[in-house]
Amino acid sequence: RLSTGKRVNSASDDAAGLAIGKDLESRVNGLNQAIRNVNDGISMVQITEGTLDEVTTILQRMRDLAVQASNASLSSTERGYLDSEQAKLATTLGSVIDQSQFNGTDLVDDANGKVFHIHAGADAGDAIDVSISSMTETALGVAASAIDLANSGGSAEFVTFAPTMHTTGQEIVSIDVTTYESAAGTYTLTVGSETYVTDSVAGTSGGSQADSQTDLLAKLAAATGTSSGATLLADLGITISANGTENGIVLTYDQVGTSAAQNQAETTYSLLANGTGSTIVPAVITDGKTAAEASQDDLITKLTAATGSVSSKTLAQLGITVSETSPGGGITLTYDQ
Repeated sequence: RLSTGKRVNSASDDAAGLAIGKDLESRVNGLNQAIRNVNDGISMVQITEGTLDEVTTILQRMRDLAVQASNASLSSTERGYLDSEQAKLATTLGSVIDQSQFNGTDLVDDANGKVFHIHAGADAGDAIDVSISSMTETALGVAASAIDLANSGGSAEFVTFAPTMHTTGQEIVSIDVTTYESAAGTYTLTVGSETYVTDSVAGTSGGSQADSQTDLLAKLAAATGTSSGATLLADLGITISANGTENGIVLTYDQVGTSAAQNQAETTYSLLANGTGSTIVPAVITDGKTAAEASQDDLITKLTAATGSVSSKTLAQLGITVSETSPGGGITLTYDQ
């Protein structure tokens, strides 16, 4: 005891005290090592942060070059210089990522993310996980082959769309029938280029105008188009009803949002009795848009929603808005950068 200055030098001095002392010594040693572990972890994070700072600097320069290359005042040769620098920057970016290492361990992986387990305490559960996502110039979208500032070998962008007719909600077309056929016979309804021929409809000679109207409504609803082979409802989204009196029929469009919705804008709707003794006035939609305006609206809608074959971006994401030049008279693409 005199030579060491310690009260407990061996188990024979104080067995319990020696055990407690060794336990405290173990924890102190563990904490000291944990401090060194954390310092090593801080060094790893600092190296990673330095790498990402350099990557950010390169990306900012690449963006500056892209903005400069979009200026119309540059010649193709000058754009070639910008493209060459951009390609070198892309290569440098990949090298910076590949050289991000600590003690021979890659900190930023090309394919998979990294998780580093930092033991920051004396006990088994005292740990900190540091996650670093994977990163490459290709994943960032700035590889030399992905950007062509010289505009000499870029991929053409194109979109594919399938225009349909414009729908304006519920539309009503009334066809006046002041006199129905006197004898039983068929009727033909023409909607645009499609015709619908009914089965034989009861004439007024054996009944009344109201009876002929009721039978005509039922037969028209069941009639199928000569070209489409479908009913008015299935083919064009049209329902048929009386006009409130016995003098005519009403065709109603109310199928917005379904595949049957087709606006036959400004189209003549003709109902022809194939017998004699009838008086029928053709009708024209006046509350819809013209065919050109309808197609123009649908084209604008489809172009706005379409994505590029190469970039997979919409026109809006590229800074382009689509609008009509004039009603039914073409479209305008506007850059707003």
